[in-house]
Amino acid sequence: KREIGAIRGLLPSAKLIHESQIAAGRMRITVRFFAAARDLVGHDSLQRELPDGSTVEAFKQHLADEFPDLAGLLRHSMIAIGHEYATDAAVLANGNDVAVIPPVSGG
Repeated sequence: KREIGAIRGLLPSAKLIHESQIAAGRMRITVRFFAAARDLVGHDSLQRELPDGSTVEAFKQHLADEFPDLAGLLRHSMIAIGHEYATDAAVLANGNDVAVIPPVSGG
């Protein structure tokens, strides 16, 4: 129990997702937005439900449909699942933490 408490302390924004709260055939993910993506969406993070087995490509299309101003930026953004970059073919799973990381510039 002590280890679980320590982990929760490290992840204060993490919420437990109960299977009973998710419709059959659906999964819930947390989406985190950075830099220009955060500015376009107006939020640091959101929770979204997607069909089970959704790919990163389907996820990006879902975001583009919901936030049309984000569509152009998504074509050039990296997507990370957890702490690893993901390809468009990667399959998402219930409870994933998905980051939208736009390109950065500067010198």
